[in-house]
Amino acid sequence: MPAAASSPVPHSIGDFLEQAVRLAVGRATDQDLPADTALVRESDRPDLSDYQSNIAMQLARHLRRPPRQIAAQIAEALAEDHAGALTVRVDGPGFINITLEPAFLTARLSRLPAPDRPLPPPEGRAETIVVDYGGPNVAKSMHVGHLRSSVIGSSLIRIARLFGHHVTGDVHLGDWGTQMGLLIEEIRRRWPDAPCFDPASGPPWPEIPPLDIADLEALYPQAAARAREDEAFAAAARRATASLQAGDPGLTALWQRFVALSRRALERDFDRLGVHFDLWWGESTVHDRIPGLIARAEEAGAVVRSAGALVIPVAMADGGGGAEETGDEKTGDGGADANNMPPLILLKSDGAVMYGTTDLATLDARLQDLKADRVLYVVDRRQALHFRQLFRAAARIGLCEPARLEHLGFGTVNGPDGRPFKTRTGGVMRLHDLIELARDRVVARIAEDQRSPLPEETVHRVAIAALKFADLCNYRESDYNFDTERFTRFEGRTGPYLLYTLVRFRAILQRAGKAAAGGPDAALPPSPPQSPEEREIMLLLLRYPDRLRAAWKARAPNIVCDFAFGLAQAANRFYAAHPVLAESDSHRRDALLDLSGRIARCLAAALYALAIDTVDEM
Repeated sequence: MPAAASSPVPHSIGDFLEQAVRLAVGRATDQDLPADTALVRESDRPDLSDYQSNIAMQLARHLRRPPRQIAAQIAEALAEDHAGALTVRVDGPGFINITLEPAFLTARLSRLPAPDRPLPPPEGRAETIVVDYGGPNVAKSMHVGHLRSSVIGSSLIRIARLFGHHVTGDVHLGDWGTQMGLLIEEIRRRWPDAPCFDPASGPPWPEIPPLDIADLEALYPQAAARAREDEAFAAAARRATASLQAGDPGLTALWQRFVALSRRALERDFDRLGVHFDLWWGESTVHDRIPGLIARAEEAGAVVRSAGALVIPVAMADGGGGAEETGDEKTGDGGADANNMPPLILLKSDGAVMYGTTDLATLDARLQDLKADRVLYVVDRRQALHFRQLFRAAARIGLCEPARLEHLGFGTVNGPDGRPFKTRTGGVMRLHDLIELARDRVVARIAEDQRSPLPEETVHRVAIAALKFADLCNYRESDYNFDTERFTRFEGRTGPYLLYTLVRFRAILQRAGKAAAGGPDAALPPSPPQSPEEREIMLLLLRYPDRLRAAWKARAPNIVCDFAFGLAQAANRFYAAHPVLAESDSHRRDALLDLSGRIARCLAAALYALAIDTVDEM
């Protein structure tokens, strides 16, 4: 008979049932299944059972017996092992349906840790993780495209920390490429006598020309357009980029002003979005590491000269493999197969570095200085090819073993018509304007519903909840259509609906003089469910740790969104069926209040995992 599996994680109903079925399979069939065999899933027919297993059908071919016969033996062993806790029956061609008994539900719920407590990491140990997200550029306004990276990254960081991982979030500021040279040359064209362009000048550098963030945002697109039409200007911009990267003191002083002005504006926008970073590393941060990185690449025999440029071949045919070691299989194909992938450019023929170079140097810093076990890049899926090149180049140099690298690509945000989200005038929607659009719609919604006006901070939080949930409730890699009208509703699958539900249950507790229950320190153990609505809530609460773990393993916050919305729907059905505060029986009232507290605490924890701030009134 196969050896007994290790004890299940006590808080996870999914682990408990996996363990129970695994042992029952061993008793009934003498089969020792691989540890990664999926044995149990939530039932897609909740009217029949809570959980379901099709393991008998998987075993039928190997055992050469009818699956229903195998299922009957497994079900008998399972029912015998867990009499009074599980009801087990076989349906169809061999499905094993499992229903949790009321007393068992209550017992498991009483031992369930508070939903905001750390959980055991699925990886088996806590890791040091760096998340690269946000990705704004100096001198450019944040637009709707930055929304996805920012909110997905924020949520994944929260979820990772709930599993005990040590996580650092890095904005990875675009501050060191050709765009800097373009901006420098446009300023030189307009203010040729500025001291920063005079080799005879020196510090302290006067703030000439006078610039603010609005100037930078206006100058950059003009410079980019000029470079497309004027090759002499484009060549001068390339020379300026090389001079800046070589340490020209005047250009460095001017560039430092670009960065300072941009960072203040970016921090303001990110703060409004409720997104915060542990590090504000830019591409420039690792510039001094590049010579050493190139030397290591040369020592590893990973570089060649091509048309005067220094490149790292990364096609499989050139020996640029490494997918298994680096995790680059997670990036998609990026439009190039493994044997025809273009090389990663380290140095251009004029000596200027490319963003692939700074990305490699940044990766080296994250692995060497931050001691990262895993690096997650939350970047537009259209950059998949770049990350395949990056990961393969890192493997060729020997940077990444044994760390894991993952590109978590995401789709685009479109307007209600399915086309790229634009302003009414046809321009790219700035993030600031999108936030204002959502805020104005929330204010209008409050007036339409004849609700009392809400404080400005509350309105802002509701608007941000609408934006974040609208984004996160879609699978990360999918495109989605943003509809301000629909996503700001106070009912349906929206962020405001979740906030409203939480406010409702917190108000019940407040009027009853109770704090939110739901942890091991709850005053009373939960009572067995006396209605379908109570049973549904208890089952959902037990499933939260498994849903959170599934979201982390898939790097998919939409799984938490699905859970939160399902819990909110069930909670409102419970509210409609049970007027908690009007209950005259004190014991019954306490039981309903306890469950209300657990609802509030779990829903708040799910919103925290989504990086959505809660409100006190709606």
